Amino acid sequence: VDVRRFRPNIVVTNAKAWEEDSWKRIRIQGTIFHVWQRCGRCNMTTIDRDSLERKGCQGEPLTTLSTFRERSGGMRNFGMHLIPEMSDDVAVAAVSCH
Repeated sequence: VDVRRFRPNIVVTNAKAWEEDSWKRIRIQGTIFHVWQRCGRCNMTTIDRDSLERKGCQGEPLTTLSTFRERSGGMRNFGMHLIPEMSDDVAVAAVSCH
């Protein structure tokens, strides 16, 4: 399945499969991220980005994810939500209220 179906903001390479499940914090260049929670995936992942063919909830990758990554309520997990904690690239200005 083409990675574009997951609409990622960040793609990590050279990690083992599902290794991100155990991460608590990661650093990407000068930014530290808190690894918040697993990302539930919807039917958008079943749409082919080139042909726009739709497979719905019975299509891949949801069918395969359902066999080992499904939470209660039917949500399938793939990827992680990250929250930036600290960055060398962001400056915070002092604000004064009068």
